[in-house]
Amino acid sequence: MDLTGVMTLQRRLSGMERDLAAIQAKLTALESEADAIEGDHPEEAALIRERVAQIQVIWEQLTQMLKERDSKLEEAGDLHRFLRDLDHFQAWLTKTQTDVASEDTPTSLPEAEKLLNQHQSIREEIDNYTEDYTKMMEYGEGLTSEPTQTEDPQYMFLRERLRALKDGWEELHQMWENRQVLLSQSLDQQLFNRDARQAEVLLSQQEHVLSKDDTPVNLEQAENQLKRHEAFLTTMEANDEKINTIVQVSDQLAEKQHFDSDKI
Repeated sequence: MDLTGVMTLQRRLSGMERDLAAIQAKLTALESEADAIEGDHPEEAALIRERVAQIQVIWEQLTQMLKERDSKLEEAGDLHRFLRDLDHFQAWLTKTQTDVASEDTPTSLPEAEKLLNQHQSIREEIDNYTEDYTKMMEYGEGLTSEPTQTEDPQYMFLRERLRALKDGWEELHQMWENRQVLLSQSLDQQLFNRDARQAEVLLSQQEHVLSKDDTPVNLEQAENQLKRHEAFLTTMEANDEKINTIVQVSDQLAEKQHFDSDKI
């Protein structure tokens, strides 16, 4: 029986419970009527009490049967909901593992930032599923740990599914961490490449200025060239700081064992 069938039976039982509540009221009225008849006809008292007792026994049996049936349906409903949730979670887990396993490597700074942001969104989604995973494992382990279910093939299969789910959940976290390292290093590389290109432009400009061989022919030209040279030295000192920073970043990336440290 599927979950829909279980829910249909539960609704029917709810209707029966309402019917039993009405019968309970009639049974109470019947007992009051029996007391009155006993007063008017004492000779019938024993027979009346016997029949009322029979009705009471049947009533209690019916009530107990209804409770047991309701309890079994509740358990069946919980199990079906659990299995349905388990299927949905497994499908999400497989899809998310595929997303994390993407081999896309950013080739530009905007792409590196985009992929890293997307990866962080996946982390937030994983965190949002943590509570569902915990509850699912607790319910499943409690269900499959009952001694009476040890050799049941269906419960043995369920235990295997839970074990695979646990392994997949742990694997997903490790995959995410590995991908996080790769994307973080890719972002570092793109930032370094940007700064290195800027440094190359600065060095090229400085080299161009130094390569000029303009010999002043008078005092005014000499003074102007001296001022330009002093300004150039000031600019070069500022550029030296930028270049030294790039060299330091390069050393730091190598120390962190960046995956592309040889090229950097």
